[in-house]
Amino acid sequence: MKTSMLTQKNVCALLGLIMALTIIFSASIQVNKVKEDHQINISYSQNPETTENFGLKL
Repeated sequence: MKTSMLTQKNVCALLGLIMALTIIFSASIQVNKVKEDHQINISYSQNPETTENFGLKL
């Protein structure tokens, strides 16, 4: 009799791995977005003429 690779334990482990990779991937995207926003804010604060044109008060 052959043993099956599709046991409940293996399926749960695979789903857990997929969930962990999804969390890591989405966190990486959010970190990149925050870094990008931070760089934009720094460039605006270093150039006050630009921020006045947009009506922003920093």
